Amino acid sequence: MGDINIMENRLSFPKMIPSLNKIVDSQISVSPLILRGEFVPDLTSDIVTQAENILLHYGIKIPEDISLQKFNMPAGLSAEQQFQWTMNSAKLAGLEFKATSDKSSIMMSSIRKTVIEDGRSHITSIYDLIENINNDYQKNFGEITKQATKFMEILNTSLGKMSSFMSPGSDGKIFFKPLNFVKKIDAEIKKYTGIEYTGGENRTDAQAYFGNWKANLDHAEPLKIISGGDKEFVFWQKKLDGQGFIVKKVGSEIKIYPDFKPITEIFNIISGTSVSWTGGDMLTQSFQSMQTGIDSQKNAVNNSISRLLETFRQDNSHFETLTQLLIQLLKDLFQYNAGFANT
Repeated sequence: MGDINIMENRLSFPKMIPSLNKIVDSQISVSPLILRGEFVPDLTSDIVTQAENILLHYGIKIPEDISLQKFNMPAGLSAEQQFQWTMNSAKLAGLEFKATSDKSSIMMSSIRKTVIEDGRSHITSIYDLIENINNDYQKNFGEITKQATKFMEILNTSLGKMSSFMSPGSDGKIFFKPLNFVKKIDAEIKKYTGIEYTGGENRTDAQAYFGNWKANLDHAEPLKIISGGDKEFVFWQKKLDGQGFIVKKVGSEIKIYPDFKPITEIFNIISGTSVSWTGGDMLTQSFQSMQTGIDSQKNAVNNSISRLLETFRQDNSHFETLTQLLIQLLKDLFQYNAGFANT
């Protein structure tokens, strides 16, 4: 499957495409339906696995996932262009999600009355499972993606203000104010990090804080809080942990945070310069080296969001497949029950 790569204003931006999943509405084929009585899935497994096991129990083959075309970022973009490209990807992924979410809602509403009237426990449990896939997984994943993109935007905007803290220096050098710059970054991301600089305008305080910076998750605002137990925690941990995100379980809550390693590295890069914290001249080469290091860490954050978007898009396609198959299964069970009642 080819990648999406169109030209627009000399930059390549992702293009919106419809879901490529071949399973669409009435085209789903689950016959012959194998009716083996009521099936109780392993409730210790995650919801997606439960859904897959139910379908397999009734003899419904789950098609191999057909990957959506990727949002292919072109090579050679600047850090700012990569950020803008990722922002466009996020917007288009959001449109894809809304389209599938709206479609699922319509399909669910079309059978809700019949499910209530039927009343059988295995029918109700399948319907509840579909709702959980949409609410506990699709919508949560969509919200994580949305909030992670917002964090990326705030960080990129903050780092983009470096020019406000630099000016021409003497002998062709660049006058740079490190402390003012890092304080600005620190203040703008404090709700995510749970910590903010309160020291003075001196090297001792600045070096002690920024040279040993570490987020305080006990006071940080997570990107998303999800209610769940061990199985939900394992699902999200496998999905996100080590991919630019931190997944923590606190009681019955699963908390998702950004990975703050790039922030730590940015502060280390700036605190490692020889210029005075309150401001001083830097050689152009030294300043450019610092800027390159900062851009590298910024790109690490942006790339983690790009990966998240692709994972979300592919998973959303799989969720859509499971939803459609389960709804068709319910319709077949309704039809079977009606035929059985008339015999």
